[in-house]
Amino acid sequence: MANPVVTGNDHGVKKKKESRWEPNAAIEFQFSKDFPKAKSVNWTYHEFVEVTFLDKGVAKTAYYDENDNLVGTTTDVDVSALPEKGRDHINKEYPGYSVEKVVFFDDNEANDTDMSLFDQSFEDEDNYFPLLVKGSKEIILKVSPEGDVSFFGNFK
Repeated sequence: MANPVVTGNDHGVKKKKESRWEPNAAIEFQFSKDFPKAKSVNWTYHEFVEVTFLDKGVAKTAYYDENDNLVGTTTDVDVSALPEKGRDHINKEYPGYSVEKVVFFDDNEANDTDMSLFDQSFEDEDNYFPLLVKGSKEIILKVSPEGDVSFFGNFK
């Protein structure tokens, strides 16, 4: 599953679009404040600034807006991390599907920028995004921390 992408503009960052990208001093400073113990840090710039890193041994991706503010982070999690109510709903409503991967988006509540995953925007709030597969059909659901499940989109 591709990493979620935040839509935004390029104020304050270099316009060079490539896989390896050097951050400006302001965003690098902000990242070091947000994640002071981050290891194995890699920067990229696509539609938004993305930073992949290890945080206490856990692989994460952080997303920063045009003002060098953290929008949120994504982390791959085990299906057991889904709320029980959500797992039960998926098992009942999506028989024959297997959960291949789950991405957890942890929102920075202090930033109102909405995330966009697979070209679909969603409210800036914590959510799980399980990828379900049944034969050649792949779909993505959105599961709230309370276990509410909604269809998010077809996986391309």
